[in-house]
Amino acid sequence: MTAVTPPAGGGLQLTGYRLGEVIGRGGFATVHRAEQLSLGRQVAVKVLMADLATEAHRRRFDREREILVRLGAHPYVVEVHDAGITPENRPYIVMRLYRAGSLATRLRRHGAIPPGDVVALVTKVAEALDAVHALGVLHRDIKPENILLSDDGEPALSDFGISAITEREGTRTSTTFFTLSHAAPEVLNGQAFSAACDVYALASTTYELLAGRPAFEGVGLAAMRRVVGAAPPPIGRSDVPPALEAVVRRGLAKDPRHRYPTGGAFAADLRNAFAPPAGWTPPPEPPLPPPVPVPPPVPVPPPGTGASSAPGVAGYAVPGTLLVAGAPGVPGTRPRVPFARRPGMLAGALVAVLAIGAGVWALGREDDGPTGPVAQHGTSGPTAPAASPGASGDVTGEATGAATATAGDDDPTLIPATKSIMSKDHFFAFDVDERTGRIATATDDWATLVWDPTTGAQVQRFETPKLGLTFGVKYRPDGAVLYGVGSGVRAWATKGATTARELGDKRDDNEWRLIGCTPDGSRLVTAVGARISPLLGFWDTTRGKRLSTMTMPGNVLDLAVTSDGRYVLVLLANQVSVLDMGGPIWTGRPVSTRAITFPQPFDTTDDVGLAVSPDGTTLATSTPEAPIQLWDLATGKATETLESGWVPSHAWRLAFSPDGERLVSDTYNAVQVWDLADGVVRWQLDVNRDQVNDVSFGADSSTVVAVTYGEASGSSRTRSWLRIWKLPGA
Repeated sequence: MTAVTPPAGGGLQLTGYRLGEVIGRGGFATVHRAEQLSLGRQVAVKVLMADLATEAHRRRFDREREILVRLGAHPYVVEVHDAGITPENRPYIVMRLYRAGSLATRLRRHGAIPPGDVVALVTKVAEALDAVHALGVLHRDIKPENILLSDDGEPALSDFGISAITEREGTRTSTTFFTLSHAAPEVLNGQAFSAACDVYALASTTYELLAGRPAFEGVGLAAMRRVVGAAPPPIGRSDVPPALEAVVRRGLAKDPRHRYPTGGAFAADLRNAFAPPAGWTPPPEPPLPPPVPVPPPVPVPPPGTGASSAPGVAGYAVPGTLLVAGAPGVPGTRPRVPFARRPGMLAGALVAVLAIGAGVWALGREDDGPTGPVAQHGTSGPTAPAASPGASGDVTGEATGAATATAGDDDPTLIPATKSIMSKDHFFAFDVDERTGRIATATDDWATLVWDPTTGAQVQRFETPKLGLTFGVKYRPDGAVLYGVGSGVRAWATKGATTARELGDKRDDNEWRLIGCTPDGSRLVTAVGARISPLLGFWDTTRGKRLSTMTMPGNVLDLAVTSDGRYVLVLLANQVSVLDMGGPIWTGRPVSTRAITFPQPFDTTDDVGLAVSPDGTTLATSTPEAPIQLWDLATGKATETLESGWVPSHAWRLAFSPDGERLVSDTYNAVQVWDLADGVVRWQLDVNRDQVNDVSFGADSSTVVAVTYGEASGSSRTRSWLRIWKLPGA
């Protein structure tokens, strides 16, 4: 096979294959959709990034290739067609293309999976896991994201990049990454990784597939303590047999001796629990470890003293506090605490110190020490009202009471929603009318619904039956027109007819997902987005026509327009492209472009965020490779990093408050409000364990709005929610 070579334009060529778009980009490799010309079939080609071809990355890539080759043609392990190393020393693997995504994709789209389907899927994954173990291999990162789905729904275990070949290398906890929400308790206690840890992760994955959420969510001390010492919460579904839940709970036993010895044994009891044979009884509840007394604090010496609290641990530990090395070299960077490259993933380049009993353990590579002062992470915020009782009808009323509601002893104050509006239709996104505060939601019911935030009543319904679904909406700043994007671009007069006026060519076959608007509403920018296309569209709304299109150098992940209408900001996997449109009245394509480049590209299958401040001077981004980063838009330089140790993953959506003093962000099932004056999370907003689809401020800086989806109270059916919070003291 002839080598991969980079031609002019930055693309890749591989003899025998026609390479297409990049469908995935991780910390060390890119994955391309491709056609194998000799057989006319679609495949995925994974190539090591040239600019990240360090010895460590090569070893990780070679390990994955070797493991996949050794596993051969196992039906439930990702299928490898070809592999090699180019003359430029860039390894590549050609694999089967899994168009349906992963089990995490299915969870995001459809919520918790029916129990029968879960048993069937996990049985096949368990078979693959036992085959992996039979070869002396530990996977070490089993989770829904790493179980791919074929077109006919068959699972395939994937991503062996951090696996260990036990007869050749150790299984120390100093491995670069693991996923906290699926990490076995003994790993957090500093013990060696074993096959029992993979069985635990398989049980943890099973729990998430059934519940629609991990058994132990979040990061930070509170989450770690729950993994080590707390029983998993009930799955909470009436269609999950108690015996099936009992099997899952045994798989999550804290002591490896109380778990199932193999994946196959775990799967066999899942099948028995779902259809019990005569004489079979469910396993008993596994015991919990005894409570551990909290030792007295260890004083933290002044920075630069070189003192150490324990052998091999940099800095002094305060029980109940996460301490990590600082990150010098980035202006305004705050003390670092663990953040996630993917939901719940801890980076091994950081040092997390956790007090369990009288001892202190460290997570990190053995050669990783602090590069700056060690600092304590604290939280602040006012007392929150008591949690709301949940929705018994379509709307829940104002939360009352004065009890403190917190998510953990290292978490910021938790605030319940002031109002929650439930809908059987799925909410994709929303926008707020700055004049009236009304909220327009794009739904999967071929309609855009408008809500009164005070009463929770639906006040308008804009139909789009012939134009297809609407995926994004945007009010014209004066509120007179609402724009929507989907299969084309449409406009509704907010005080006129409820039928849409279509903009541009009616033969437009693009499925637009993202939309931005200039201050006077005369110009729009749209993007196909959804991590699948590099196409932008520029529109003149006064004439109802498309001015031009533009192909970006990578798939468009998010976009924004500055408040003066001059700049369009486009988030790609390796940069933010700043498009200078010459002013607010665009005539077509931008007059010039420049790029704000990220230090490291990231995987485009992850959700990311982009926002611009009301005054147009500050850009906020969030990617899997970094926490929330603030940038000076004029210079393109990073000015500050916002990080919080309890946040369960990188932020997915970002929005500045109208006064520019706060920033709201969301992760998989949490919403955070940041105080930009001191760079801390002031409030966490309760979403009742739902997945968050979109979040922003309301018409003023005192209100936050989000659309979420999850199971309705007392039902296993998923519902969408429009949630509104009134911030304390605002």
